[in-house]
Amino acid sequence: MRLTTHVGTIKKRAAFVRITKQGIRSRTSNIIILCLHDSSASGVEVGYTASKMIGNAVIRNLAKRRMRNIAFHLRDMFRNSYKYVIIARQSTPTCNFSRLTDDVKWCINNIHNNYQKISSSKFS
Repeated sequence: MRLTTHVGTIKKRAAFVRITKQGIRSRTSNIIILCLHDSSASGVEVGYTASKMIGNAVIRNLAKRRMRNIAFHLRDMFRNSYKYVIIARQSTPTCNFSRLTDDVKWCINNIHNNYQKISSSKFS
């Protein structure tokens, strides 16, 4: 596992849809993270989603800013050749920042552990 320092951004809707349909999901009360291994990708890409259900444009932008900030600080946890989508929930804009960071860490660790179980069971 090689650590990365650069995190790219997913911008195309088709990539979001593909990760939503084929990826592994982990959630807490404050955030949802989807992840998909993409062997053709050389780096890490992260997409951010905040729907109208969580609030107006100001609130959605705040949630996305917080998610981008957390992704930047936790960039060493992301694995190369993986694509992640971080989805805001209703509590994301108002949640304590350290709690939100802990939730993201938990989700990422949970996803990576599940990927190891899935890949090891496929080749057993």
